[in-house]
Parts: sequence; structure tokens; C-alpha cells
Amino acid sequence: MSRDTTEEPQQWEPLLHRLVDADHTVATAESLTGGRLAARLTDVPGSSGAFVGGVVTYATEAKVRVLEVPQEIVDEHGVVSGECAESMANGVRDLLGTTYGISTTGVAGPDTQEGKPVGTVYVAVAAPNGTKVVPLELDGDRDRIQERTIDAALSALAVMMGGVRRRTGRAGSGRSDPRVALGHTNGSTARLRTTRRENEMALFRRLLGDVLRERRSELGLTLREVSGTARVSLGYISEIERGQKEASSELLASLCDALDVPLSRVLRDVADAVAVEEGAVPQPTPIAPRPQRDEVVASAA
Repeated sequence: MSRDTTEEPQQWEPLLHRLVDADHTVATAESLTGGRLAARLTDVPGSSGAFVGGVVTYATEAKVRVLEVPQEIVDEHGVVSGECAESMANGVRDLLGTTYGISTTGVAGPDTQEGKPVGTVYVAVAAPNGTKVVPLELDGDRDRIQERTIDAALSALAVMMGGVRRRTGRAGSGRSDPRVALGHTNGSTARLRTTRRENEMALFRRLLGDVLRERRSELGLTLREVSGTARVSLGYISEIERGQKEASSELLASLCDALDVPLSRVLRDVADAVAVEEGAVPQPTPIAPRPQRDEVVASAA
């Protein structure tokens, strides 16, 4: 774990300016900091250009209900864990539709929690290119631990921002030069192509997750209900929806059956979403329910 060495809270105005300049947004999910991370961000004039909102999920039940932290994570790892911090960050990013989601969870004191000592903290940042979890061992009183947690969370955000492309580029194109965005000014062509493929796969996973989650929301289904119908673990479905895991064709077919939507329609909507990301077409229309058997017979008649 990282050790705390900072004496004074850092100033984060430049980070907010970077977010605004890049047209990126951020949301927060807080436990031990109790809203102080969001307050730190909104202390900066003009922060509304990047900060969308935040949630304080202090109780375990709130983490599960609001951020959809899988119960399996709570049972196996506890809420003071890197796994919970990661799930919280992805949960608030999904909930508020932001570029980044930041989370904090840990033990501010004075009592221990889940058998873990005061100062045990985890922060996480969810971004389009993955999630970063930072474990911390912090010293001091409750106030100091909270302040150091905030600084660590924003430092992690600054690190993650270095790996995400800006949305600016050629005038009117909406795209940036991948060689510049990825730091390849004199790099090998083979390495650039590999990175492009990795980025394309990451984009596909993210957009597939978006389509599946939107369909589930339209039907009013919980992750647990889809998990039971598709016979796929709840945690794995959650990771697929967040773009963190790949779905095999067989697994994806099972999810489509559970969501009552043709696989071909899901893939078409993902393709449309890719085109939207590239600025080529307007937003796709929502997925329509499958026609019932009697409707098919009637139309055939």
C-alpha cells in the first residue's frame, strides 16, 4: 500500500481546467469522505463545466442499491476493499453517464471496520480505458485521513487522464491523431496498430455493455434477475456491462435471450454506437420489444 507523506491539502484547479478543456466529465461515489471529495471539486470556480454530481453511499446497503455493488463483492471482500472501490467508481460513472467516476472507501476512525485498522483506504478511478485502484495506509486523525484520501483520489484521476484521448482534433472531425494521443511520434507502426486494435476492442466492450445495460433498464430488470435467467454469474454480467470483460458468442446469446432481444439487433446497435462515437450518424433508436407469437401469425395472415 502507498504511505501518506503529504502535509497540506493540494490545490486541484489545474485538474478541473484540464477536464473542462478536454470536454470530459466526472462524478464521485464517496463513503469515508462523506461528500468532501465533491466539495473539493466544486470549490473550484467553473467546476460545473466538468463535475456532474456525486453520491454519498455511507451504508453498505446504499452501495449495493444505488451503485449496484454486487453482493458477492461485499460478502467476499467487504466494503473496505479494492474490489468495492472499483465497483463503486464504475457504478457512479454508469449512473451519471460521465467520462470518469471516482470512489473512496475505507476506515477513517476512530474504530476499526471489518477487522481492518484505521487508515486503511482504497480509492478508484473508472475511465473509458479501464479502472485504477489505489490502496492506501494513512496516518493521523479522522480529518487528516479524509483529506489525504481526497488528494490521493484526485491524483489517481490525474494519472488516468493521461491515458485517455482528448475529444478534439482536426476541425470538424471530432477525432484526434492516435499517434499524438498515445504518445507515438516516432514509434513503430506495428506497435501503433496493436494499440489501435486494443483501443477498438475496449471501445467495443464498453459500447456493448452500454447497449445491454440500457436494454435491462428499459425492461426494469435487476442484474440478479438477468443473472438467474441467463445462468451467468451476477459479477460477470456486471463486468460485461461495464466493458471490463469480453462476452463469448454463447454467453452473449444467453444474455440476449434473458433480455428478450435478438442478438443481431444488439450487434447492430453497437455498430451504430461506434458510428456515433466517430461522429458519422445520429443516435440510434431504442430497442423495440420482440413481436409476440400471435402478432407474427396475425401479420403473416
